[in-house]
Amino acid sequence: MSYRYTNTDKWNDGWFSNLKPLEKLLFNYLCDECDIAGFIEVITKNWAIEIGTTESAIKEALKGLQRAFIYSPEGDTIFIRNFLKHQKNLPLKENNPAHKGILKRFELYRYKFDIQDVDLFIERGLEGASKGLERGVGNGNGNGNIKAISWKTDYNLYLEECKRGFKEAYEDKEFMSKLQEFHINLDIRKSMEKAFLSFWGTKTGWKNKKSSRSNEVDWRATIMNTISKNPVYKTNGRQQPTINDDERFIKGRRQEPSVI
Repeated sequence: MSYRYTNTDKWNDGWFSNLKPLEKLLFNYLCDECDIAGFIEVITKNWAIEIGTTESAIKEALKGLQRAFIYSPEGDTIFIRNFLKHQKNLPLKENNPAHKGILKRFELYRYKFDIQDVDLFIERGLEGASKGLERGVGNGNGNGNIKAISWKTDYNLYLEECKRGFKEAYEDKEFMSKLQEFHINLDIRKSMEKAFLSFWGTKTGWKNKKSSRSNEVDWRATIMNTISKNPVYKTNGRQQPTINDDERFIKGRRQEPSVI
């Protein structure tokens, strides 16, 4: 049986105290179940069984805990940002027998998380825990720097960017008017919603975008190129939906298949 430290001050921490009950329980559970470095493979079905809730509830709770984790690009493994700090294991030292096992775990997950420098990876994780997720500021140069967290390495950040891009396109009346001119028989807003729900708002769409060399996404060009592939045709006598109607999926009408 292993023993671990717990920071009792967390109950006075603003971030932790504002979590929902299941989010608090899941966070404590993951801190107990992760390995000695703070890594844990995502198995939401098993977590739900052991905690005594549903898998969908676990996935929803993970959204509230996003700030506490770094996800692998594939979304199948989590690194708990503050775990090593609260276990009194920082800084890591190679000649410390207790730290050798921890460093081996980083070697194991080096390629999964693209870890080029362990200390910098941990440091960025600690910064992210206190400041929230950072936008991408670079891709690393192979000289000790790690890749910054960006939409290309974090599916949740990608999803935020995707929703923002579609929302801005919705609200651009000139852009929408031009699209309607090019596709007279299509319900443009419904076709855009279909494109989002069936592809661009999913992990398949994310993998498609992150394979490009560009760090910026031209969402208007994306929408223009994909609108005819996701057609929703007008019906006689049907009133055209308003922008507010069509933003409902952006505001949470659709449950994402997974946050990881």
